[in-house]
Amino acid sequence: MNESPEQNPTQVMQKRVFVTPSQQSTIEKIALSLKAKTPARFILVADRNGHVLVFSGDGMQDAGLAELAALLAGDLAASQEIARLTGAFQQKQLILREGEKQNTFLCEAGGDLVLFMQSDSEVPLGWARLLVLEAGSQLASMHLSSDEDGTMGFSSDGFKQNLDDAIDGLWS
Repeated sequence: MNESPEQNPTQVMQKRVFVTPSQQSTIEKIALSLKAKTPARFILVADRNGHVLVFSGDGMQDAGLAELAALLAGDLAASQEIARLTGAFQQKQLILREGEKQNTFLCEAGGDLVLFMQSDSEVPLGWARLLVLEAGSQLASMHLSSDEDGTMGFSSDGFKQNLDDAIDGLWS
């Protein structure tokens, strides 16, 4: 069954998210607050394409972060598609993997971000779940911009004018 992107928005390719320094600071504050309140072993915030925005914690090497972020984005997308196919899709979904020693939470944070947290199994699940959902809602409310037209936020006219001005400024 072939559906158009309008009928199935998950078929539309995600664009890269642009984060201002102020937004990056806010994302870091939300993630670090979640890590401290839970307490979490580690926290990772990435965009839906798997680009790492914030990471804090132990047990992961920097070399594996890009792979982890890509897998998490794919995991969330697959889970959302399963929910859509079974008629169970809802906004603000959370995926919980409960283990003997650690629990992991994967939360959609609006249309642009993925929030991942791992905590010890001694942390009460209800408490951790509420905190993760709250952090996800805070991240979702940030309204990040994306590269819808492939220009990476630059207009060719503005760039040309800025370049001309910079070149002219070299001789003044």
